[in-house]
Amino acid sequence: MLMYKMMVYPYPTEEGIEYVAEYPALKYVGGGGDSVEAAIEDLKINATAHIEALIEAGFPVPDSDIFEETEEFSGKVLLRVSKTLHKWMTHRAHEEGISLNLYMTEALSAYTHMNPSKKEIKNLKNLDVHE
Repeated sequence: MLMYKMMVYPYPTEEGIEYVAEYPALKYVGGGGDSVEAAIEDLKINATAHIEALIEAGFPVPDSDIFEETEEFSGKVLLRVSKTLHKWMTHRAHEEGISLNLYMTEALSAYTHMNPSKKEIKNLKNLDVHE
């Protein structure tokens, strides 16, 4: 169950208006869809998968900032990329013997963990380590 404040807003595209949903407390996690409900459902799925990945990797989970949600999540994300990048990632995934979805998930996770947020950098600078 997720306990985070949520933001939902319209996003104009060439096909019309789509919606984006995000939990500000969970950086780099979002959801999208052709309706507010679809964007929220997508966000909840992605946030749950993100939190599970943080826990599995031994990273801290951001503190909750509101009451718990009781809905289930699917983990689905819609991401538009260039045809060239799509082709390149598909070839790389094939070389690794994994699905494109898993390849992209691992790439996003690696990028996120290699690029700490300003808050994470500040917390690291404030650590006082003694042996």
